[in-house]
Amino acid sequence: GKAFDPVAVGLPTNRIVVAYRDADREAALFLRAGELDASGMRGTPKHITWSQPVELARMQAHRAALLPLGEDKAVAFYSDYRPATKDEAERHFCAASLAQVGHLGAVSELGTFHFLEYAATRLTAKLLTPTSFIIGYRGTKAVDEMDPDIVHRQEASAMYGELVDTELSFHPNPIDLEPETTNIWDRGLSLLGPNTFGYAYET
Repeated sequence: GKAFDPVAVGLPTNRIVVAYRDADREAALFLRAGELDASGMRGTPKHITWSQPVELARMQAHRAALLPLGEDKAVAFYSDYRPATKDEAERHFCAASLAQVGHLGAVSELGTFHFLEYAATRLTAKLLTPTSFIIGYRGTKAVDEMDPDIVHRQEASAMYGELVDTELSFHPNPIDLEPETTNIWDRGLSLLGPNTFGYAYET
């Protein structure tokens, strides 16, 4: 089948995890995992035994970010939304789906955690330690409720998160590097030292 913007990470358990969309827009986001040299057949050390894909979200149009966590877990970060109903307005947010990867790449969903309550794209993520990470993103502008002329830009932003047992925890105060600048596009994160990261972006 079709796979758009695939991203992959490896686990120390000889397993690989891939996140991808099945179309460019209005797509489903899938997580699929496999295990290297697990078939039991002689002479196939490079063979990967794949599990069935697990659907994480629908109506996707942007690349997801993916990280390994600990020995046997992975987390996918993506933008999502809920359409308006007669009782609720349209809602945009960003979510992180945590999964455990078992024997032969079997994926078990551990939970979905919302880390932003507004729309964001250009998601990227980097490990700081085996269980803590930074997420970079391009968020929508924040308009002051009391004075609509006051606009805070969130186009070069970052948020800290970590794995605690089988839960994801996110710091409630992200950092906005360019609160007065717009037209910030692609970005990348790099680990520079213990708990120290670099954030490069196109502006």
